[in-house]
Amino acid sequence: MKTWQRSLLIMLGFLGAFGTAAYGQAPNAPVAEFPYTGNRTAVWIVAQLHILFAAFILGAPIFVVISEWLGYRKQDPRYDRLAKEVTKVTVILYSMTALTGGLFIFVLLATYPQFTTWLINHFFLIFAVIYPLLFIAETIVLYLYFYTWDAWKGDKKGRHIALGVLLNVIGTVTLFVIDGPTSFMNSPSKAIEGLSLADYIQTASLWDKVYNY
Repeated sequence: MKTWQRSLLIMLGFLGAFGTAAYGQAPNAPVAEFPYTGNRTAVWIVAQLHILFAAFILGAPIFVVISEWLGYRKQDPRYDRLAKEVTKVTVILYSMTALTGGLFIFVLLATYPQFTTWLINHFFLIFAVIYPLLFIAETIVLYLYFYTWDAWKGDKKGRHIALGVLLNVIGTVTLFVIDGPTSFMNSPSKAIEGLSLADYIQTASLWDKVYNY
């Protein structure tokens, strides 16, 4: 896959991420019905596909940096070559992750518009600001990490490994941020005394919704 093709797929993913914030403001969005599979199964298939790609691009850089560091420490080019080849695969699958992520959110909006709109409105800062910015930062660092591989050798190798560590830090933070709405759906915040859960959710801060232990 060529660079412009990967960039196109990532741009489509960006459109999906930013489009959710805009679509989330639309009142009375129509509900779509998936034939054969039904809405629940359709959402599950797309979500699972996205998670498979996402898990790889978040986990592979950890392996890559460790392998690159071992190659640098032991002066063994086999580790470095292995790390670079895995990074190539990661760059390709990164665009697929963005594409399936955009598809996932659009399927959610089409099948469960009221719930998705409600969730986006309650976590607007995450979906519209924090997550897109982290995604953009991770994209930039990943491509810098890949395309500076041959240029940053020898004395600059430590700088390249540090860039890989930064990539993993951004990826981990992105994972924790997007897990905020997930944790809320799995275990909603406990209502304070004198308020119903529905009323409390309407007035609770973003941190109260995420930190819901």
